[in-house]
Amino acid sequence: MVAWSLCEHLVTFLAQDGGFLLKIKNDRDFLVKFGNHVSSKTGRKWSMDDLSRLKRRIFMALEAHERRPIRYEDWLRLLFTSPIKCAECDAAPPKVKLEIDHVFAASRGGSSNFENLRFLCQLHNRQKSAKLESGKPWLRLK
Repeated sequence: MVAWSLCEHLVTFLAQDGGFLLKIKNDRDFLVKFGNHVSSKTGRKWSMDDLSRLKRRIFMALEAHERRPIRYEDWLRLLFTSPIKCAECDAAPPKVKLEIDHVFAASRGGSSNFENLRFLCQLHNRQKSAKLESGKPWLRLK
């Protein structure tokens, strides 16, 4: 959990330079410039894989997001392959009303694909809102 938090903190830290990053976003040598920028800010050389992941997450944080509708096939896959209960408290209908939750919030750039969907009861879905939940670290921090 600490490593995941460090990954997300790095995104917040680097997103403070959003104006510069948006300015160079379409440059042909963006990853080189971006890599140099990240290295100068962190005092560390990063792999191309990590730079690509960082780029994706930073621009997800910087850009406005529009919630995409859930495709019918993703909705059916969720319905047929996921337990019909809250992923947090295991409560099931009719005791609770279930809602479809975007694990990585759509308002933060999360997709409406099956892999990012789950059932949450109304209470847990409201508590979570657009907050990020901890997960696996997605950068090599060593």
